[in-house]
Amino acid sequence: MKKTINIMTFILLFLGANQSIGQIRFGALGGLNIANMKLNDLPSEAKQSSNISFQLGGIIEYGISESFGIQSGLFISGKGTKIEYKQEEGGISSTSKSSISPMYLEIPVNALYKIDLGASKLQLFAGPYLGLGIGGNIKSETSIKGLPTGDENESNTTNIKYGSSPDSDFKRLDLGLNFGIGFEVKNILIRGQYGLGLSTLDPRGSDIKNRVIGISVGYLFGGN
Repeated sequence: MKKTINIMTFILLFLGANQSIGQIRFGALGGLNIANMKLNDLPSEAKQSSNISFQLGGIIEYGISESFGIQSGLFISGKGTKIEYKQEEGGISSTSKSSISPMYLEIPVNALYKIDLGASKLQLFAGPYLGLGIGGNIKSETSIKGLPTGDENESNTTNIKYGSSPDSDFKRLDLGLNFGIGFEVKNILIRGQYGLGLSTLDPRGSDIKNRVIGISVGYLFGGN
């Protein structure tokens, strides 16, 4: 957490020190995350689906010229996935469902290119991001039908444990790339992006990586 704050402070100080060269704009941004995870060790019978979450935070934009700039910010971003696994044997069927919902504090640093369309501007952006796991949970449900003693149902919710030890759920650090497209209409910003996680998140070595589609709306203060 301290490292994240230090990085964000450096970005803000750097942009502030160069305010006379370019234009700085601040704003707020929020929206929907359609998250999933790359999982290589799932059994063939398992079905994986998206986990719906949110993103919310502040954005800062430093204009190098009318067309080029750097865009950063500090966001809370929900990620994860859902998994369903069904088995049937001897007239007994079982269904297991898991919802994995990690929460990250995330700093993107994007190169920004703008195309003037007259009444609006088209934005194209891409760059790396740094994410730190700060919370979230794992929900599991198991249903067994066809037992002589009757049906059984069990549910459980645990908080995600971040760390590098084998008993942790995920590593805390998530590094990746994001790229996307947006539209500016006056000071209103509408954009979509894709986050491609590059870090292996499983402390036990399995290849688990984040994948996120984000759709957001924001407002920028300052000149357009």
